Amino acid sequence: MPRLNDSNVKEIKSKTKRKKNAVSGVGSSSSKGKAIAGKRGEKSKREYNSSGIQEAERNKLFFFEGSSYNFDLEDLLRALAEVLGKGSYGTTYKAVLEDGTTVVVKRLKEVVAGKREFEQQMELIGKVCQHQNTVPLHAYYYSKDEKLLVYDYVPLGSLCAALHGNKAVGRTPLDWETRVKITLGTTRGMAYLHSVGSGGKFIHGNIKSSNILLSQELGACVTEFGLAQLMSTPHVHPLHTEWLTFTRCGSSMNAYAFL
Repeated sequence: MPRLNDSNVKEIKSKTKRKKNAVSGVGSSSSKGKAIAGKRGEKSKREYNSSGIQEAERNKLFFFEGSSYNFDLEDLLRALAEVLGKGSYGTTYKAVLEDGTTVVVKRLKEVVAGKREFEQQMELIGKVCQHQNTVPLHAYYYSKDEKLLVYDYVPLGSLCAALHGNKAVGRTPLDWETRVKITLGTTRGMAYLHSVGSGGKFIHGNIKSSNILLSQELGACVTEFGLAQLMSTPHVHPLHTEWLTFTRCGSSMNAYAFL
């Protein structure tokens, strides 16, 4: 993947160091071979607060305790990136760091939640991402103009792509046994989300086939949960009548959308 410089340059202002770093944005017209470029900085030692969130300077990545990754914002901004998809919540990238580490970065858009509300929701998501049928959130970045989430890279992509993607000769469609396995895995992931979180009321709000990722063993992994509460308007499926009618989201709505 060639390294390219993007012309859409943004500045991330560090209030703690009172200096500016010019970094290249990831929103060019080409979906492959992008470089999320930035100036390399020194890595700070990880320290965690009582919530398991990494204590760091402002404008740095905040890692959750137990994350296996070891890189900083500058490393991430230098990574080569490929667009995986664009949705109602923002753009998702596959990012390959200089040491070969591969992660998924979600660049959120239309976030209306303030900094404290955003951080509280990230803490909640980080705590509940402990199930084999959910995609763990490892880190997040928050600034006035940019919100980034760092997830594991799930190799086989989404269920939507597996069902409706390339139909070229040689592509093997999902058999019924595999479909049942994916359905059961998704159900277990959703049941887990409904049983944890704030008083057992942790709701996805945007469940659909593109938010169900497939592991190497074709196991279902639910992603993008907990983000609907941060957005300007609820991006829900037309069949989500509970939200459309009562502007409330419950576990029954998730089950209805999934089925």
